[in-house]
Amino acid sequence: MEIIVGRKGNQPFAITEKSVSGRHLKVAKLADGKVEIEDLGSTNGTFVDGARIIKKIVTEDTIVTLGPTFQIRIGDVLVASSKPIGGQQSSTQQTENCTTEFEKLKAVYDNYQAEKIKIQQENAKKQFMRSLPGVATTVLFALTFLFGDSVNAIKPIMGAIMFGGIILSSWLAYKGQQDNPVKMENLNKQFMVDYVCPKCKSFLGFLPFENLKNRGCCTACKTKW
Repeated sequence: MEIIVGRKGNQPFAITEKSVSGRHLKVAKLADGKVEIEDLGSTNGTFVDGARIIKKIVTEDTIVTLGPTFQIRIGDVLVASSKPIGGQQSSTQQTENCTTEFEKLKAVYDNYQAEKIKIQQENAKKQFMRSLPGVATTVLFALTFLFGDSVNAIKPIMGAIMFGGIILSSWLAYKGQQDNPVKMENLNKQFMVDYVCPKCKSFLGFLPFENLKNRGCCTACKTKW
């Protein structure tokens, strides 16, 4: 079984994220039960555990990132959409309607997205701060060139400002490298605890809430919502 994942793929859920290519990834269930994924020459790449891949053997629990941020769980891609003959289910397959509890997951997903954007904005701010010493250096050289000896008196002050800027940018770079990955990892872990089926508590993947709602049931326990 092969499934093409992307904005124009045949995966069992819609993808509208613009950073994901139309035909981004191929997911194939092999005869021995293993799962092989293959990047289809996507524009923004495919990543597993932060490393860009072309082809890799994974499990159904593997989280794959398409482009910069869009994440999927391989098990969610391999969901079978077939129904029992006659549309009837046996007593062991009957599911519960837990719409009320499921609707609470919308707030969980919205909060996760808001926190993720906040972390990305913090990272962008730190990158901007790291660029300031270079801008200051350019300005100082320009002033020296334009005014010559007239700026000699304030050169020590200008040098101190430059030195302080370099120290600040280095510290921000270090903090960004240390803090942001930890924040993102903790955010993902908490999301995997909270974004679960109301009945069986299985993680529902990194799919948007509306995609889960359109699916109509949990892939693990078949509980309806």
